[in-house]
Amino acid sequence: MSKSLKTNTYTTLVNDIAELYSRARNMLVESYWQIGRRIVEQEQQGEGKAGYGVRLLEHLSEDLQHRLGSGFSIRNLRNMRRFYLNHRIRQPAAELNWSQHVELLPVMNQAHKRSLEKRIIRNNLSRRRPDYGLGPRTISPQERCGRTSRFTYRFMAKPASRVVSPC
Repeated sequence: MSKSLKTNTYTTLVNDIAELYSRARNMLVESYWQIGRRIVEQEQQGEGKAGYGVRLLEHLSEDLQHRLGSGFSIRNLRNMRRFYLNHRIRQPAAELNWSQHVELLPVMNQAHKRSLEKRIIRNNLSRRRPDYGLGPRTISPQERCGRTSRFTYRFMAKPASRVVSPC
């Protein structure tokens, strides 16, 4: 067998595996969006707001971890719910993975969020790259909650510590 045939076969194998992985990653993001939708529907049960003191996420986390294993912490379920609520009208960018979507959850300004999504996709940024990082300069609690439209998020040379929303 010639060396070029082996190289072509290997290149095809790498491309096939990359495509399968990309589809699986996109399906995972879609699944998390669907899980978030189901949580919101269950919490609200047709009402405008969720009932007080239901503790749905705590019970759901415990049951899902027992049944399916890790990946269903209360924090991750909250992220799934927030992810759905942030993308109720507009479908999430399919090119982003779950970690990238979670990094963008604190950004409430939708136009700014879309521009950051485009930048991540265009520059093929990931948490493994040293130039990836979404961090605040000076962001007031009002800005984090979307009460103002001025955001100063920027991509930085180093990953920043997580921004926790006070909302």
